Amino acid sequence: YQNYLGRSKLQDVSMDASTKMFSQFISYIKEKHQREIKGIKGTKHLLLWVIDSRRDVFGAHIDDLEVMPANKRQRIEAIINAVSFLEDRNRNEEHAFSDALRVLVNLKKQLTKAARVDTRSKKDREERVRIHAYPRGGLKQIRANLHDGWDYFDALVAVAQAGYQLKESEYNECLRYVLATLWGYDGNARSLAIEELCLDDVQIKLEGRDFVLSQKFKTFGHYDHQVVKFSLIISEVWVPFIRSQATTRRESDRVFVKYNGMPLQHNETTRHVQEYFKRYGLVLNVTTLRSVLEESYLVAETDGLISERARASLTLSQGHSERTAEEYYLLGKPAA
Repeated sequence: YQNYLGRSKLQDVSMDASTKMFSQFISYIKEKHQREIKGIKGTKHLLLWVIDSRRDVFGAHIDDLEVMPANKRQRIEAIINAVSFLEDRNRNEEHAFSDALRVLVNLKKQLTKAARVDTRSKKDREERVRIHAYPRGGLKQIRANLHDGWDYFDALVAVAQAGYQLKESEYNECLRYVLATLWGYDGNARSLAIEELCLDDVQIKLEGRDFVLSQKFKTFGHYDHQVVKFSLIISEVWVPFIRSQATTRRESDRVFVKYNGMPLQHNETTRHVQEYFKRYGLVLNVTTLRSVLEESYLVAETDGLISERARASLTLSQGHSERTAEEYYLLGKPAA
């Protein structure tokens, strides 16, 4: 039997593992069908009993296993090898080998499909958990990641100021960092609004150009305009030194453009920001960020750093009511 397994070109398991899996099937028969197999001795005759009269035992054995579909498929393959070996050694005897193998092959096909679905489902579950994981350090952790990336961004800005033409990868690093500051420092997670923001959208400048009033920053139709944070990193560094290199290739009125001068496409802002934070093992989306912000507002009010009115104003600046914040974003997780 070992020689036969060696010739069968096993792929998923070793010869020893295949033999062990088949032995477990025989043990299952002995345990579950003691009365029916009374008088039947030997592994060969037990397997012939299943092949000739109780082919339903194959499926029952698999159903009884508390293992993943991929492992069940390996066990069916082990039984197929045993039945094929028995057929090869008993060609002159009349047994229902063909029917048994047909049942086993059908079971294998079903388990192959189940294994594929199970693998996809497992990956989907893991991905959902990973994406929706709440940053334990809250806003403090996000800003620490931005602080960590500042030195490289600052170096690129310095060489750009000196007349160095940035490579595309270097330009993208600057773009990702600046877009990430909109999320981490300024709380502007509305990707489409950021992508469509134009230089002439700025209608009112307040407090030393720290704020802008733009129609593009709209969450719902009933908001005509929203005042949003507009970092000095963008107005004093990004626009004159980095963006200017891209706009020499193609004129654009957008604040954020790609290396070739073309405007960012739909959802590119989100992808760039997520790409930046992934290097720190953190996956952010708009919902997670809003939750982090709401928690930080609550902590600031609790610590007496801001008033209740100020906290309510900050919540409204995110485009939702206090009730929405409490129901969807205040998850009771620690924030810094």
